[in-house]
Amino acid sequence: MNRSVDVSVIVPVYNAAHTIIRCADSLVKQINVQAIELIFINDNSSDDSLQLLEDYFNKIDKTAVKFKIVNHVINKGAAAARNTGLDHASGNYIGWLDADDWAAENMFFELFRGTEGQMNDLVWCDFYKVFAEGQELGEQNFVEENKAFMRALLTGDMQGMLWNKIIRRSIVTDYNIRFIEGKDLGEDRTFLFKVLFYSKSIKYVSCVLYYYDYSNEGSITRDVNIGRVYEEIDNVEEITRFINSNNISWLTGQEVQEFQFRTKRKLLYSTDIGDFVKWKSIFPSSNKCISTSKLRFRHKILGLLAKNSFFRLIRCWIFLKLLSKDSTN
Repeated sequence: MNRSVDVSVIVPVYNAAHTIIRCADSLVKQINVQAIELIFINDNSSDDSLQLLEDYFNKIDKTAVKFKIVNHVINKGAAAARNTGLDHASGNYIGWLDADDWAAENMFFELFRGTEGQMNDLVWCDFYKVFAEGQELGEQNFVEENKAFMRALLTGDMQGMLWNKIIRRSIVTDYNIRFIEGKDLGEDRTFLFKVLFYSKSIKYVSCVLYYYDYSNEGSITRDVNIGRVYEEIDNVEEITRFINSNNISWLTGQEVQEFQFRTKRKLLYSTDIGDFVKWKSIFPSSNKCISTSKLRFRHKILGLLAKNSFFRLIRCWIFLKLLSKDSTN
Protein backbone atom coordinates (compact mmCIF):
# COMPACT_ATOMS: atom_id res chain seq x y z
CA MET A 1 0.00 0.00 0.00
CA ASN A 2 1.42 3.41 -0.94
CA ARG A 3 1.87 5.73 2.01
CA SER A 4 0.78 9.36 1.79
CA VAL A 5 3.28 11.97 0.67
CA ASP A 6 4.86 13.92 3.52
CA VAL A 7 6.32 16.80 1.52
CA SER A 8 5.75 18.03 -2.04
CA VAL A 9 8.67 20.18 -3.22
CA ILE A 10 7.79 22.65 -5.99
CA VAL A 11 10.54 23.93 -8.30
CA PRO A 12 9.69 26.62 -10.90
CA VAL A 13 12.13 26.32 -13.80
CA TYR A 14 12.90 28.90 -16.46
CA ASN A 15 16.16 28.87 -18.44
CA ALA A 16 18.09 27.22 -15.64
CA ALA A 17 20.24 24.89 -17.74
CA HIS A 18 23.42 25.79 -15.86
CA THR A 19 22.00 24.97 -12.42
CA ILE A 20 19.00 22.67 -12.72
CA ILE A 21 20.92 19.39 -12.34
CA ARG A 22 22.59 20.63 -9.15
CA CYS A 23 19.14 21.59 -7.85
CA ALA A 24 17.51 18.28 -8.84
CA ASP A 25 20.42 16.24 -7.50
CA SER A 26 20.17 17.92 -4.09
CA LEU A 27 16.51 16.88 -3.93
CA VAL A 28 16.98 13.32 -5.15
CA LYS A 29 19.65 12.82 -2.48
CA GLN A 30 17.45 13.92 0.42
CA ILE A 31 18.01 11.55 3.34
CA ASN A 32 15.42 9.89 5.56
CA VAL A 33 12.43 11.35 3.73
CA GLN A 34 10.68 8.34 2.23
CA ALA A 35 7.50 10.12 1.22
CA ILE A 36 8.64 13.12 -0.78
CA GLU A 37 7.53 14.15 -4.25
CA LEU A 38 9.40 16.51 -6.53
CA ILE A 39 7.41 18.76 -8.87
CA PHE A 40 9.32 20.66 -11.55
CA ILE A 41 7.35 23.28 -13.47
CA ASN A 42 9.07 24.07 -16.74
CA ASP A 43 7.82 27.55 -17.61
CA ASN A 44 8.44 27.18 -21.35
CA SER A 45 12.21 27.47 -21.05
CA SER A 46 14.01 28.40 -24.26
CA ASP A 47 17.27 26.69 -23.26
CA ASP A 48 18.04 23.02 -22.49
CA SER A 49 16.47 22.98 -19.01
CA LEU A 50 13.69 20.56 -19.92
CA GLN A 51 15.94 18.16 -21.83
CA LEU A 52 18.48 18.11 -19.02
CA LEU A 53 15.77 17.35 -16.46
CA GLU A 54 14.29 14.56 -18.57
CA ASP A 55 17.72 13.02 -19.19
CA TYR A 56 18.56 13.22 -15.50
CA PHE A 57 15.39 11.48 -14.33
CA ASN A 58 15.64 8.85 -17.04
CA LYS A 59 18.88 7.69 -15.43
CA ILE A 60 17.74 7.39 -11.81
CA ASP A 61 15.80 4.67 -10.00
CA LYS A 62 12.20 5.73 -10.50
CA THR A 63 11.02 3.44 -7.72
CA ALA A 64 13.08 5.43 -5.22
CA VAL A 65 11.98 8.92 -6.23
CA LYS A 66 8.52 10.26 -6.91
CA PHE A 67 8.69 13.15 -9.36
CA LYS A 68 6.71 15.09 -11.95
CA ILE A 69 7.79 17.40 -14.74
CA VAL A 70 4.97 19.71 -15.80
CA ASN A 71 5.34 21.89 -18.88
CA HIS A 72 3.80 25.27 -19.64
CA VAL A 73 3.22 25.66 -23.37
CA ILE A 74 3.80 29.41 -23.00
CA ASN A 75 5.89 31.36 -20.53
CA LYS A 76 3.62 32.48 -17.69
CA GLY A 77 6.03 33.70 -15.01
CA ALA A 78 6.99 32.61 -11.52
CA ALA A 79 3.60 33.16 -9.88
CA ALA A 80 1.77 31.03 -12.43
CA ALA A 81 4.46 28.32 -12.20
CA ARG A 82 3.99 28.20 -8.43
CA ASN A 83 0.21 27.87 -8.86
CA THR A 84 0.71 25.00 -11.28
CA GLY A 85 2.93 23.34 -8.71
CA LEU A 86 0.21 23.70 -6.08
CA ASP A 87 -2.30 22.10 -8.47
CA HIS A 88 -0.09 19.01 -8.74
CA ALA A 89 1.01 18.73 -5.10
CA SER A 90 -0.35 15.90 -2.95
CA GLY A 91 1.88 16.14 0.11
CA ASN A 92 0.75 16.95 3.62
CA TYR A 93 3.28 19.79 3.48
CA ILE A 94 4.59 21.93 0.64
CA GLY A 95 8.22 22.95 0.24
CA TRP A 96 9.94 25.08 -2.37
CA LEU A 97 13.25 25.30 -4.18
CA ASP A 98 14.45 27.79 -6.77
CA ALA A 99 16.05 26.16 -9.79
CA ASP A 100 19.37 27.94 -9.35
CA ASP A 101 19.71 27.06 -5.65
CA TRP A 102 20.20 23.79 -3.80
CA ALA A 103 19.21 22.09 -0.56
CA ALA A 104 21.31 20.41 2.10
CA GLU A 105 20.79 16.65 1.94
CA ASN A 106 18.97 16.66 5.29
CA MET A 107 16.83 19.75 4.62
CA PHE A 108 13.42 18.19 4.28
CA PHE A 109 14.13 15.57 6.92
CA GLU A 110 14.87 18.31 9.44
CA LEU A 111 11.95 20.49 8.35
CA PHE A 112 9.46 17.63 8.43
CA ARG A 113 10.81 16.50 11.79
CA GLY A 114 10.17 20.08 12.92
CA THR A 115 6.44 19.56 12.32
CA GLU A 116 6.58 17.41 15.47
CA GLY A 117 4.22 14.75 14.24
CA GLN A 118 2.45 17.22 11.91
CA MET A 119 1.40 19.40 14.83
CA ASN A 120 3.02 22.56 13.41
CA ASP A 121 1.61 24.41 10.41
CA LEU A 122 4.83 26.04 9.22
CA VAL A 123 8.47 25.15 9.81
CA TRP A 124 11.41 27.29 8.70
CA CYS A 125 15.20 27.19 8.78
CA ASP A 126 18.32 29.26 8.16
CA PHE A 127 20.15 29.60 4.84
CA TYR A 128 23.48 30.53 3.29
CA LYS A 129 23.97 33.27 0.73
CA VAL A 130 26.43 31.86 -1.79
CA PHE A 131 28.76 34.18 -3.71
CA ALA A 132 31.60 33.46 -6.11
CA GLU A 133 34.08 34.25 -3.34
CA GLY A 134 32.37 32.30 -0.57
CA GLN A 135 29.19 32.19 1.50
CA GLU A 136 27.63 33.94 4.46
CA LEU A 137 24.75 33.22 6.80
CA GLY A 138 21.48 34.90 5.84
CA GLU A 139 20.42 37.24 8.62
CA GLN A 140 16.97 36.50 10.06
CA ASN A 141 15.09 37.16 13.25
CA PHE A 142 13.89 34.34 15.46
CA VAL A 143 10.11 34.21 15.07
CA GLU A 144 7.68 31.45 16.05
CA GLU A 145 4.46 33.44 16.45
CA ASN A 146 2.27 34.29 13.48
CA LYS A 147 1.40 37.88 14.38
CA ALA A 148 5.03 38.76 15.06
CA PHE A 149 6.05 37.11 11.79
CA MET A 150 3.38 38.99 9.81
CA ARG A 151 4.43 42.29 11.36
CA ALA A 152 8.09 41.53 10.57
CA LEU A 153 7.16 40.97 6.91
CA LEU A 154 5.62 44.43 6.80
CA THR A 155 8.48 46.17 8.61
CA GLY A 156 11.11 44.39 6.52
CA ASP A 157 12.65 42.64 9.52
CA MET A 158 11.83 39.32 7.87
CA GLN A 159 11.91 38.46 4.19
CA GLY A 160 9.06 36.76 2.39
CA MET A 161 10.87 33.88 0.75
CA LEU A 162 9.23 30.45 0.71
CA TRP A 163 12.23 28.27 -0.10
CA ASN A 164 13.40 27.86 3.50
CA LYS A 165 10.00 26.73 4.72
CA ILE A 166 7.46 23.94 4.57
CA ILE A 167 3.77 24.77 4.91
CA ARG A 168 0.79 22.60 5.75
CA ARG A 169 -0.96 22.08 2.42
CA SER A 170 -4.45 22.02 3.92
CA ILE A 171 -4.08 25.70 4.89
CA VAL A 172 -3.44 26.51 1.23
CA THR A 173 -6.34 24.42 -0.04
CA ASP A 174 -8.87 25.22 2.71
CA TYR A 175 -8.44 28.97 2.29
CA ASN A 176 -7.75 28.91 -1.47
CA ILE A 177 -4.45 30.76 -1.14
CA ARG A 178 -2.97 31.40 -4.56
CA PHE A 179 -0.32 33.52 -6.22
CA ILE A 180 -1.44 36.45 -8.37
CA GLU A 181 -0.48 35.36 -11.86
CA GLY A 182 1.52 37.89 -13.82
CA LYS A 183 2.66 39.59 -10.60
CA ASP A 184 6.05 38.00 -10.13
CA LEU A 185 7.79 40.35 -7.70
CA GLY A 186 6.85 40.01 -4.05
CA GLU A 187 4.44 37.17 -4.85
CA ASP A 188 6.03 34.90 -2.26
CA ARG A 189 5.62 37.48 0.53
CA THR A 190 1.92 37.91 -0.28
CA PHE A 191 1.40 34.15 -0.21
CA LEU A 192 3.34 33.76 3.04
CA PHE A 193 1.47 36.62 4.73
CA LYS A 194 -1.84 34.87 4.11
CA VAL A 195 -0.51 31.48 5.21
CA LEU A 196 0.80 32.98 8.45
CA PHE A 197 -2.61 34.49 9.21
CA TYR A 198 -4.16 31.02 9.25
CA SER A 199 -1.21 29.24 10.91
CA LYS A 200 -1.72 28.30 14.53
CA SER A 201 1.73 26.86 15.22
CA ILE A 202 5.10 27.86 13.77
CA LYS A 203 8.44 26.18 14.38
CA TYR A 204 11.96 27.48 13.77
CA VAL A 205 14.62 24.83 13.13
CA SER A 206 18.08 26.08 14.07
CA CYS A 207 19.87 24.56 11.07
CA VAL A 208 21.40 26.05 7.91
CA LEU A 209 19.72 23.95 5.24
CA TYR A 210 19.34 26.06 2.10
CA TYR A 211 21.92 27.47 -0.31
CA TYR A 212 20.81 30.67 -2.06
CA ASP A 213 22.99 31.28 -5.10
CA TYR A 214 23.64 34.97 -5.76
CA SER A 215 25.82 34.34 -8.81
CA ASN A 216 22.91 33.92 -11.27
CA GLU A 217 21.55 37.34 -12.17
CA GLY A 218 18.98 35.90 -14.62
CA SER A 219 17.00 33.90 -12.08
CA ILE A 220 13.25 33.41 -12.52
CA THR A 221 12.75 35.25 -9.21
CA ARG A 222 15.60 37.80 -9.23
CA ASP A 223 15.32 39.72 -12.48
CA VAL A 224 14.18 43.12 -11.18
CA ASN A 225 13.64 46.37 -13.10
CA ILE A 226 11.49 49.47 -12.70
CA GLY A 227 8.70 47.90 -14.74
CA ARG A 228 8.38 45.05 -12.27
CA VAL A 229 8.07 47.45 -9.34
CA TYR A 230 4.41 47.76 -10.37
CA GLU A 231 4.05 43.99 -9.96
CA GLU A 232 5.30 44.30 -6.38
CA ILE A 233 2.93 47.22 -5.80
CA ASP A 234 0.04 45.01 -6.96
CA ASN A 235 1.10 42.38 -4.43
CA VAL A 236 1.22 45.02 -1.69
CA GLU A 237 -2.27 46.13 -2.72
CA GLU A 238 -3.39 42.51 -2.26
CA ILE A 239 -1.83 42.37 1.22
CA THR A 240 -3.56 45.65 2.08
CA ARG A 241 -6.88 44.28 0.87
CA PHE A 242 -6.34 41.11 2.92
CA ILE A 243 -5.58 43.15 6.04
CA ASN A 244 -8.73 45.21 5.63
CA SER A 245 -11.05 42.33 4.71
CA ASN A 246 -9.91 40.29 7.71
CA ASN A 247 -9.99 43.23 10.15
CA ILE A 248 -6.38 42.75 11.21
CA SER A 249 -6.55 45.61 13.69
CA TRP A 250 -3.40 44.72 15.63
CA LEU A 251 -1.36 46.09 12.72
CA THR A 252 -1.30 49.87 13.00
CA GLY A 253 -2.14 52.21 10.17
CA GLN A 254 1.38 53.63 10.43
CA GLU A 255 2.93 50.18 9.95
CA VAL A 256 0.83 49.52 6.86
CA GLN A 257 1.55 52.94 5.37
CA GLU A 258 5.31 52.60 5.90
CA PHE A 259 5.15 49.18 4.23
CA GLN A 260 3.29 50.66 1.27
CA PHE A 261 5.73 53.55 1.03
CA ARG A 262 8.81 51.31 1.01
CA THR A 263 7.40 49.49 -2.02
CA LYS A 264 6.44 52.48 -4.10
CA ARG A 265 9.57 54.49 -3.21
CA LYS A 266 11.41 52.62 -5.98
CA LEU A 267 9.42 54.65 -8.50
CA LEU A 268 11.35 57.72 -7.33
CA TYR A 269 14.49 56.24 -8.89
CA SER A 270 12.88 56.41 -12.34
CA THR A 271 13.66 58.77 -15.21
CA ASP A 272 10.11 58.55 -16.58
CA ILE A 273 7.83 61.39 -15.48
CA GLY A 274 4.88 59.02 -15.68
CA ASP A 275 6.26 57.02 -12.77
CA PHE A 276 6.31 60.14 -10.58
CA VAL A 277 2.72 60.97 -11.50
CA LYS A 278 1.67 57.44 -10.57
CA TRP A 279 3.78 57.55 -7.40
CA LYS A 280 1.61 60.37 -6.04
CA SER A 281 -1.67 58.47 -6.49
CA ILE A 282 -0.49 55.00 -5.37
CA PHE A 283 -1.19 54.52 -1.65
CA PRO A 284 -1.63 58.32 -1.26
CA SER A 285 -1.98 58.16 2.52
CA SER A 286 1.57 56.81 2.69
CA ASN A 287 3.04 59.97 1.13
CA LYS A 288 3.42 61.46 4.61
CA CYS A 289 6.16 58.89 5.27
CA ILE A 290 8.62 60.83 3.09
CA SER A 291 10.13 62.84 5.94
CA THR A 292 10.84 59.81 8.14
CA SER A 293 11.92 57.48 5.35
CA LYS A 294 15.50 56.33 4.73
CA LEU A 295 15.49 57.72 1.21
CA ARG A 296 18.48 59.73 0.05
CA PHE A 297 18.00 63.48 0.30
CA ARG A 298 17.51 63.95 -3.46
CA HIS A 299 14.82 61.28 -3.57
CA LYS A 300 13.05 62.86 -0.61
CA ILE A 301 13.01 66.14 -2.53
CA LEU A 302 11.65 64.36 -5.62
CA GLY A 303 8.97 62.72 -3.49
CA LEU A 304 7.95 66.05 -1.99
CA LEU A 305 7.80 67.58 -5.46
CA ALA A 306 5.63 64.71 -6.73
CA LYS A 307 3.40 64.87 -3.65
CA ASN A 308 2.73 68.54 -4.40
CA SER A 309 2.41 68.01 -8.18
CA PHE A 310 5.49 70.02 -9.08
CA PHE A 311 6.07 67.84 -12.11
CA ARG A 312 7.71 70.56 -14.22
CA LEU A 313 10.58 70.69 -11.73
CA ILE A 314 10.84 66.90 -11.84
CA ARG A 315 10.99 67.04 -15.66
CA CYS A 316 13.91 69.46 -15.36
CA TRP A 317 15.69 67.11 -12.94
CA ILE A 318 15.13 64.14 -15.28
CA PHE A 319 16.47 66.16 -18.22
CA LEU A 320 19.62 67.11 -16.30
CA LYS A 321 20.12 63.57 -15.04
CA LEU A 322 19.87 62.08 -18.54
CA LEU A 323 22.09 64.82 -19.94
CA SER A 324 24.71 64.09 -17.32
CA LYS A 325 24.48 60.37 -18.04
CA ASP A 326 24.95 60.94 -21.78
CA SER A 327 27.99 63.14 -21.19
CA THR A 328 29.74 60.40 -19.23
CA ASN A 329 29.15 57.71 -21.88
